[in-house]
Amino acid sequence: MACKRCIEKGKPENYGSDPECAFESERFDKDNWNCATLNELREDIEILNEKQPYPYYGAVSILYSNDNTLCTLPLEEGFLIIGWYKQRGKVDNLFIINGDESPLIPDLKTTELVIERLESRV
Repeated sequence: MACKRCIEKGKPENYGSDPECAFESERFDKDNWNCATLNELREDIEILNEKQPYPYYGAVSILYSNDNTLCTLPLEEGFLIIGWYKQRGKVDNLFIINGDESPLIPDLKTTELVIERLESRV
């Protein structure tokens, strides 16, 4: 089942295809397109990146190479890594790294918590 944000947003009239939620099975799935939760996460990251005095501890770091974007976001649990190509709605990579453990593929609940934390900063 699609995430709450995807259900609420539905299919915009100007879309040729239906959005594909990244959290159909609760864990992030890279076979996604215009997932409303991931779109909100990307937008919040970009807003925070524009507003923050850089560099400072806890800063968002966004790297661009050709049309690829890679972002690192410090969390209490480690770092959220998110990567996407252009602004076409697909997120290719989403995981949390911590020096002590293998990378974690976030579930919807974790991703929503990250969005909540980001929105308190933007």
